[in-house]
Amino acid sequence: MDSLSSNVVDHHGFYQTIVGTKSNRVYGTILCRGDISAKNCSLCALNSTRVASNDCPKSRDVIIWFRWCFLRYSNDSFFGEMQETTVATANYTDIEDDPSLVLQGIPFMSGVASAASVNSFMFHTEVLNINQSEKRYGMAQCTRDISRKDCIRCLDGQLDLSRNVNENKKRWETYGYNCFMWYNDYQFYFHNGSTLLLSGEFFEFWLFINYNCLSYQFEIH
Repeated sequence: MDSLSSNVVDHHGFYQTIVGTKSNRVYGTILCRGDISAKNCSLCALNSTRVASNDCPKSRDVIIWFRWCFLRYSNDSFFGEMQETTVATANYTDIEDDPSLVLQGIPFMSGVASAASVNSFMFHTEVLNINQSEKRYGMAQCTRDISRKDCIRCLDGQLDLSRNVNENKKRWETYGYNCFMWYNDYQFYFHNGSTLLLSGEFFEFWLFINYNCLSYQFEIH
């Protein structure tokens, strides 16, 4: 899986590859968050492959979520197939005090999702201006092997989950196999564009979110 981390920057933050033959064939994908620098993308990708090698050395289906990148590999082909698995994170003590803000959050993120699905890199950031002193920030992204229709379907599924468990939160994030959403009361992303930054500041920070190691079968090199 070394080729994932070594090629992801040259492919604008998203890369897929197939290695091996027959029963030992492995399908791999890596996605970097669209707002980070190329340096941070490369290092996050490298770190995720190290976690996979160290913690899941013989697993045949591995999913690694970092805040800045996402790694998956499997001996079953999953390219182009949208899957609705989602991990939701939030600070459950960080509640919106104003009910009117609760009513604005999910519709705002629905617009962010719609914009991400039609952008060429399937990535979008946006600001909700509530008043002169208060804002909310949203970001959404899909893996670029799925269709635009599946991208919005994936993000809508995450919105449904957030509507049930995160609607009254100031800050929440959702991580899936094919799509991701972030909502916050401060600007957590690095720029307002829609492509991977090829330059920019280097931050030695890639918060680990979660991982799955499934069905032990082969060893990754």
